[in-house]
Amino acid sequence: MRLFIILAIAAISCNSGTTDVKAFIPGVYIRHFEGLYSKGEDTLIISKIDGVNSYFILHRTTFRRLRNNQLSAPERTTENWSAVYNPRDKILYEQKRERMLSFMPDSNKMFVGGSAYYKIK
Repeated sequence: MRLFIILAIAAISCNSGTTDVKAFIPGVYIRHFEGLYSKGEDTLIISKIDGVNSYFILHRTTFRRLRNNQLSAPERTTENWSAVYNPRDKILYEQKRERMLSFMPDSNKMFVGGSAYYKIK
């Protein structure tokens, strides 16, 4: 009985600060990156589609290549993604490349695989 009470208190305290994931999803997320050969930023703009669990994602990347210690002119790419939200596991599943987008509303973060994005809007 005592173990049940301890587990119940732990579950309640873990959920006390949680924000609704589905309500958190729409917005603008950004990630800065830097490596040996380039640096730049990714932006994901996520919008709800008029379906129950469907989302449109605009993925923009701006980067500069690094060659001989010189940065090149900025290069930009844009992709359109579509995703479906699974309320059971609270994850957005991107359809084309099967990416999983998970959300941490309490930290204002989203993860695409192991890459962390921060919500700015």
